[in-house]
Amino acid sequence: MFSFKTLCRVGNVLSKCETPALIVCLDELEENLRRMEESMKLYPGVKYRPHAKAHKCPVLGHLQLKYGASGLCCQTLTEAEAMVEGGIQDIFISNQVIGPSKLLRVASLARLARISLCVDSEGNIEDLSAAASKFGKNLDLVVEVNVGQDRAGVETGKDVVRLAQKIQALPNVNFKGIQCYNGWNQHIRAASEKKAAVDLVVEKSKTVLQALKDSGIECNYVTGGGTGTYQYEAASGVFTEVQPISF
Repeated sequence: MFSFKTLCRVGNVLSKCETPALIVCLDELEENLRRMEESMKLYPGVKYRPHAKAHKCPVLGHLQLKYGASGLCCQTLTEAEAMVEGGIQDIFISNQVIGPSKLLRVASLARLARISLCVDSEGNIEDLSAAASKFGKNLDLVVEVNVGQDRAGVETGKDVVRLAQKIQALPNVNFKGIQCYNGWNQHIRAASEKKAAVDLVVEKSKTVLQALKDSGIECNYVTGGGTGTYQYEAASGVFTEVQPISF
């Protein structure tokens, strides 16, 4: 009887694999993971949290954790659910989650793993608090700052303070920190131009951190960066975590 499982098995000679097939070269994969882990040793105190959207595979996620990743980023709730089902215990949804059913789904995940996610509005914070309260679990909320991509996030340090205070006033949600990510910067080719672009992100991040400090709000988590720029964010003295994806 025909089975798709017979088309391509682990250990098959490559020439005998029927196409299309996803082929993982394990030696090369692990070498890339090792090199990523080594590169992060240049930046003591900075963690790296790769994006699961690159592979959408819990097995590869566990390999990334083995090679030093602090957890995984997911871009969608469905990705996060798949990673948690596969045993990943620390997930950051680097996006906003809205809508009644999705709010309950993300809150229910907190029963199984540590879940953090982005917010950029008071209404969403209120909804997440209400959903998490139904399960008696906590969600860690990260305020997203618009640092140039104009896709999401609040604009000013004052806005961040307002949202952080909102989080602190509500049950079952914690203020974890801020996300300062600009995807456009990942595609800048010239190193000098890329560094200059990241410097703008760093300066805005510093302004936000100062506003939080002036308001008596502790912030020990600043996340962002990507494959193209993570080394600059990691060396900035501001970012505590970076989010490379393709390595």
